[in-house]
Amino acid sequence: MMSSRRPNLSEYTLILMEGDRILFTSNERGIAPLLECLERFTGYPGRCTLHDRVTGLAAARLTVLGGFISELVTRVISAPAQAFLTQHGIRITSEVVVPKIFNRNKTGFCPAETIALQTEDPQEMIILLSGLRPPSPPPVDT
Repeated sequence: MMSSRRPNLSEYTLILMEGDRILFTSNERGIAPLLECLERFTGYPGRCTLHDRVTGLAAARLTVLGGFISELVTRVISAPAQAFLTQHGIRITSEVVVPKIFNRNKTGFCPAETIALQTEDPQEMIILLSGLRPPSPPPVDT
């Protein structure tokens, strides 16, 4: 079932929907929003659509690992991510397919894509990807 409502990806970087209902949004960049989404929704019984701006192999593996995403709508997807998602039965709508995802400065490959290409072990990948997340702010003393 295709989503009838296309969310605005100029307002958010990542959106998780079930039908027309928005379950999760983020304005963060990189892999962090998807990691947060999976932490919140692992075990969710629904079949959701993930809207993302850029999808590389790391995001594709996390999408499959979550188990609740049946469709991906993205502006840009890497060829390895497209192949992986297709192999796992995830429907894909994308504007552009590229060989690999570059980092923001276009000086090399995306760190998350590089990690995903280095290991096929999902748990090892998650640990390595977690190192890319910005540190949490320290607790505030009251």
